[in-house]
Amino acid sequence: MWLFWLLLTALALVWALRFGLRLPVRDEMGLVPYVTGAEPVSWSWLWSLYGDHRLPLPRLLYVAVVRATGRFEAVAVVSALAASAAAAALLVAARRARGRLLLSDLFLPLAFLQWGQHALARGFNLQFAASTALAAGWLAVALGAGRPLGAGSAAASGGLSAR
Repeated sequence: MWLFWLLLTALALVWALRFGLRLPVRDEMGLVPYVTGAEPVSWSWLWSLYGDHRLPLPRLLYVAVVRATGRFEAVAVVSALAASAAAAALLVAARRARGRLLLSDLFLPLAFLQWGQHALARGFNLQFAASTALAAGWLAVALGAGRPLGAGSAAASGGLSAR
């Protein structure tokens, strides 16, 4: 199972490196002034609406990754790593919940790390990878707890997941 996950992770990384866009396009152009430092990264910008969404974590990750690496395609690699972490977290949670992994658990790495995900190519799609990884993490915590979540824990996880 873990060898399969590792293989799909490696393929996703190769795909992200090969097809990740090297220049910002469309939605990402609005992030360029923050990446270059022409505009300051502030809480008001991080929390500002994009359409009808708030994207503080994806914006912060995007700017941090591009500034750290100097490469726009590095965001695609981070998206692939987030998808890999989500699949791994759910595999661990499934094993903890049942005491073992089943052949049907191959679905988890397949669902998160399918080859040719167009979402991995565009850096702006980090918003989808980040939200999916966070949701998978919450699910893994809930499954790994070994008991149902209490009202307080469920409310906290719902509140943290809300926009």
